[in-house]
Amino acid sequence: MSELKLFEELPELERIDSPDGRTYRTPSGAIYPSASTVVGYASDHSYIDEWRQNVGESVADDITDRAARRGTLIHENIENFILGKPQTFNMFQHEERQMFRNVLSFVSELEEVYCLETKMWSDSLKVAGTVDMIGMHRGEKKVIDWKTSRRYKTREEIPGYFMQAAAYAGMVFERYNTICKTLCIVITTQDDGVLVYEEKTMDWLPKFAQAREKYRLEKGI
Repeated sequence: MSELKLFEELPELERIDSPDGRTYRTPSGAIYPSASTVVGYASDHSYIDEWRQNVGESVADDITDRAARRGTLIHENIENFILGKPQTFNMFQHEERQMFRNVLSFVSELEEVYCLETKMWSDSLKVAGTVDMIGMHRGEKKVIDWKTSRRYKTREEIPGYFMQAAAYAGMVFERYNTICKTLCIVITTQDDGVLVYEEKTMDWLPKFAQAREKYRLEKGI
């Protein structure tokens, strides 16, 4: 079992949700967009638009909503497992329970855990968000981001995941003076087990910074 060495708590951020995306108010009063909002704005949504047209808006909304609930549930239970708390799956959530079990093979490799579902921000990137985990894995501190998917995803399909994780690395450095050189995306799937993709932070941080500047110029935030 990984050892908990949680960093000290940060001041609370005020989360603000709107149709244009999620923002946070920092303790100093600054308003920063979330890392996921910035990455989502910079991403190509044409395939999503095509998919929604093919399946219909109501079906697409239902699938999206169920996927979001599933992701939240699995995140919650990973955190509970690490903290030694009970699982929260109900008797009907067989698929979600199996996806959670898939992740345990990776969790068992963690040596230390420093952050769990921690809201933080970067004043240099002017962005905020919730970091899934900072952990020691195979002798190295890494940003670890949990994802769920109904299908196998290749490394080439997930540039946004790496950009988002790089933003988290920037936040961790500013808030805790901790360097995470590696980004680790852990995807649990319905049929393909768990996928683990790693990239170097400095290969993706400049790409996130470019996306952030585009968001600032076009959205004014």
